[in-house]
Order: sequence, then C-alpha cells, then structure tokens
Amino acid sequence: MKMAELVVASGIDRSTIHHYRNLGLLPPPERRGPKLHVYGAAHLTCLRDITRLRRDGHSLDEIRERLRHHRRAPVTAEPVSRDPLRDRVLGAAVPLFLERGYDGVEVSDLLRASGVPRVTFYRHFRGKPDCFLSCVDALRYSLATPAERAQVGPDFGRELERRITAVVTRARGWIDLNRLLLQTEANADPQLSRRAREALHRMVTNAEPALRRARRAGRISEGDTELLAYMSWGATLFAAYWLELRAPRAVDEAASTATKFVTAALTTRRPLPNERKRPRVSSR
Repeated sequence: MKMAELVVASGIDRSTIHHYRNLGLLPPPERRGPKLHVYGAAHLTCLRDITRLRRDGHSLDEIRERLRHHRRAPVTAEPVSRDPLRDRVLGAAVPLFLERGYDGVEVSDLLRASGVPRVTFYRHFRGKPDCFLSCVDALRYSLATPAERAQVGPDFGRELERRITAVVTRARGWIDLNRLLLQTEANADPQLSRRAREALHRMVTNAEPALRRARRAGRISEGDTELLAYMSWGATLFAAYWLELRAPRAVDEAASTATKFVTAALTTRRPLPNERKRPRVSSR
C-alpha cells in the first residue's frame, strides 16, 4: 500500500509516520521506484505497537529499543495483487484482526477502515472468512524478506539458524499471527476453523522439507519430520515470547540460544571411536 493508504489504515497522520521513520522506529518500506515506497502489513503492526507503547507512557527512546527487532531487516510488502483496492482492504483489515481477533471484526468495520463501498469489498472477497485468510497470507509474507524465503541449501545448520533468526528478529509479528490462527481455529464455523488450522499447519511445517533432507543425510535423528517441525517451531516461538516479555534488547542471544537448543534436540551425535562400548570387566 502507498503512504496515503497507510495513513487511512493506521489512523496516524503522514507527518507522524515520517517522523517515526526518521527516528528509526518504523521499518524501511520497499522501494519500487524513485518516488514510490510501498508499505506492508508489518508496518501497520509496528505502528500499532508504537501507539500502544506511547499510550502506556513509554518515551520514543524506550520504544526504539523495544521495537529494535522490527528494524533488523527490511520488511517486504504483501504479495502484489495489482489491485490497489484489494490491497487497501487488506492493509486496513490486518491490524483490525490482530487487535480484535476474527470474531471482533465485522464487515462494516472493514468497510469503514478501508473506505471502500460494500460492493467493492464483495467484488474482491467472498466474505469475511475469505478476507481474513487473505490477511493471514499477507501478514505471513510480510514477515520474511525475499532473501529469507530463498535461503534453502545443503547446509542444514546454517538454514536452521537463518529460519530461527528470521522468526526471533520479528518476534511480535509471528507471535500475533500464531495467536490469531489459534483463536480462529476455535471458531464455531467448522469450515473457517479447518482453514485456520490448515494455515497454521502450513506455517509450522514450512521447515519440513529441510528436515527431510537433513534426515536423509544423517544430520538429524530418525523421527517423524512433521512432528519435529512442530517441536522446532514451539521452541522458536517461545524464544520469541521470552524476547518480548523479558529482554527486548537481547535479539542475538535469543536467536543463538534457540538455534543451539533446537540443533541439540535434532542432531544425531555419533560416538567417537574411543567412546564405543567396551566389554564390561567383571569385578569378581
């Protein structure tokens, strides 16, 4: 979305957004031309966090430190749909769903926040569930740079470290997305519940291909790679929780410790020659 759309979606005026950018509180937008800067769902999440922290009485310097993990890598905008009205609805809907949850948002709220008429909304989305799941995809896409999405290679240890670091450095966004999908999974609508569960499953098992390759190469222990992906995600996500709750400045420590923990849990350690079992010597 463009700056004007970000202003409408966030409720924050243009000059304040520029001020936050100049102070380094807001991640850099994606440049698509000399004068075209494109913002994504992660920028809305960051603006929402800034507003909340300001309301709680934190100074801008304190907020800069607390949100440092939002700025550690450029944030990519959501997938380009080549339809500015659809992107406008998604840009307005993401912060609403994150703040209120699925059940706390009505179509009328989406129309009011995005400023599009009802007929335009239904031209792009079949209804609120379709819009919600599109928001999930947009937010997930915005939390990884193209380089991070392309970082797949034969070195399992390096790839694991990059994946964990990518989550920890954008802890707030991944925590919010995980929470939103878990809440929606408990929805009374069985179809929506199933689709939210499938979206969560896709997000968690994104690392499964890398785990399969590592298992074939003998780099990790035998086991169900889907289960291992869930266990790895759990450890990574709780490192992100620790970072948010206890030590917002310790991004590197959280990423490093989580990587060592998951690696130790997954890696097969082969005994050295002098560690092989020796026959027991009777004490008699």
